[in-house]
Amino acid sequence: MSELSVIENIQAERTDLSLHVDLCAERYGQLIRKFDEVDQQLHSLTQMVTEIKESVTTITTSALHTYLKWAGVIIVTLLGIVIHYAVK
Repeated sequence: MSELSVIENIQAERTDLSLHVDLCAERYGQLIRKFDEVDQQLHSLTQMVTEIKESVTTITTSALHTYLKWAGVIIVTLLGIVIHYAVK
C-alpha cells in the first residue's frame, strides 16, 4: 500500500486552513520522495541497458572479427589448392 494512502481525509482539515496546508506539505513531500525513488530506479535501469548494449556490441564485433579471420583462412586455403593444381 502506498504511503500516500496513509493520510486520511480528516474532517478538521476542511475547516482549519493551517492544518490543510501542513497536510498538503506532507503529501507533496511524499510525492517528491516517490518521484526521487522512481528517478533513481530509472537511472539504474538506464545504466543496465547501456551496459547490455555495450556487451552486445563487443560480442558482435568480436564474432565478426572471428568470422572474417575464418573466411580469410578458407580463402587462402582454397587459393593454395587452386594454385597447387594449376601448377601441376
